Amino acid sequence: KLGPGGYLPALLRRREQKGEDVSALKAKIKSEMGKDCSDLEKVQTELDIGEQFVHHFHPHDQYAEAMRFRDAWRVRVREAFAVCDAIVTPTCPFPAPRIADAADMGGTSNMINRMNFTWSLAGVPALSVPCGFSQGMPVGVQIVAPWWQDARALRIGAAFQDVTQWHLRAPLLTC
Repeated sequence: KLGPGGYLPALLRRREQKGEDVSALKAKIKSEMGKDCSDLEKVQTELDIGEQFVHHFHPHDQYAEAMRFRDAWRVRVREAFAVCDAIVTPTCPFPAPRIADAADMGGTSNMINRMNFTWSLAGVPALSVPCGFSQGMPVGVQIVAPWWQDARALRIGAAFQDVTQWHLRAPLLTC
């Protein structure tokens, strides 16, 4: 595998660190791959930058802990889908704030998305459809389906829209 995370850039970097001349190996790889060969030096540089980022901001033990958490969460989601066909939640825990009221947009964005990233972490499909207004702002309902059941989430969303008119309404715009 040539791309980032692949063994060729890592192999070349390890050999270079040992003091080996890898120019002949790079030339051979490029000639064998022909037109399909990516710029190996660029890939290697990107891989090095990525590894520096991971080592600096995400030490291995924290990364491993995050992967264990993700795996445990997926088990819980699988258990939930063993007894239900879909999970329905609010899309956001509160109505979207007006721009003037959100001084810390990064923190606000994290709070708004907390009902969404849990499903992304599990790797399951989720769909948001309009379901009304609160404080003049639109709100949505989130439909979550099991792995590889994207069509189920879409069917439930379409059925909801067939019996409601929320997707046809717009909020009143005020300055």
